[in-house]
Amino acid sequence: MKYSFLVRSRIVLFFVIFFAVVFSGRLFWVQVVQGDYYSNEADRNYITPSSNIYERGTIYFTQRDGGLVSAATQTSGFKIAINAGKIVNPEDAYLKLSKITVLDRDYFISKAEQKNDTYEEIIHRLSKEQADAVSGLKIPGVSVYKEKWRFYPGGSLASHALGLVGYKGDELGGRYGLERQYDALLARNADNPYVNFFAEVFSNIRKTLFESETAEGDIVTTIEPQVQSFLEKKLTEVKGKYQIDSIGGIIMNPRDGSIYALGVKPDFDPNNFSQAKTASVFSNPLVENVLEFGSVVKPLVMAAAIDTGAVTADTTGTTIGQSKFAGLSPGLRHQG
Repeated sequence: MKYSFLVRSRIVLFFVIFFAVVFSGRLFWVQVVQGDYYSNEADRNYITPSSNIYERGTIYFTQRDGGLVSAATQTSGFKIAINAGKIVNPEDAYLKLSKITVLDRDYFISKAEQKNDTYEEIIHRLSKEQADAVSGLKIPGVSVYKEKWRFYPGGSLASHALGLVGYKGDELGGRYGLERQYDALLARNADNPYVNFFAEVFSNIRKTLFESETAEGDIVTTIEPQVQSFLEKKLTEVKGKYQIDSIGGIIMNPRDGSIYALGVKPDFDPNNFSQAKTASVFSNPLVENVLEFGSVVKPLVMAAAIDTGAVTADTTGTTIGQSKFAGLSPGLRHQG
């Protein structure tokens, strides 16, 4: 009995020592032999924020036949990031990269000389062909990553209604129009597979444990793209004819309030909003400006009257220029 116990103990001890040696050997291989490789991988994975692969819901126009057309969506491409500490010859790296894409020399050299900077994005929105060409150069310290950004297929079409996505400090999100109003709905929690698991857990422990999930979705508007294009064309014609600073218009269904078109001139291209002459052009005066009720209500009242049949083409009326209130007859400022 004692002999059998001793044999079993030695067998167990043998396997313990065997696995300890195997794990130690594997640890030595990873930390020493392949240490530089895994260190580079860890640096890249940790310092690349998950928000770099930007995800966001889609905003749609609705066509007359009920079909949906993307008004604001995501498109993908590639970006170049550098680890300045690994770039041996900044000038040579610049010359090679500048043959593939436009790159400011002074900007690149200044970033490449910051040897303590392990991650700096220098070029964005590259095509796959350009990204493949950069990868083929195999320049030490230069990496290519996939990225996504907001794209508006219609350009400036309905730009005031859609708004735009931009930075406010370090936070990227909707800043005007529907993009801002429904930012929480359109925003997505980025899940980047390149982010280190333990770094993500400890860096986001408060978010993981204490913050509740926010509903995510897309937005389907009643804006009809052809009607919107027609309205904007007419607004441009009137603006040019009368040389006015600003003009806007709304086409809507008086029965249910559905908006088929909403436009303001001058407008902007949300794909290149940095080219706008002034930031005031981004706001939508049709819904954001505070105006007194007055003559602007008259066409709405008349439209409702015509729609309900209260007023027809044969309706007549008499305007005498005054009305009685409490026995007084003050003259009206406007007649007709």
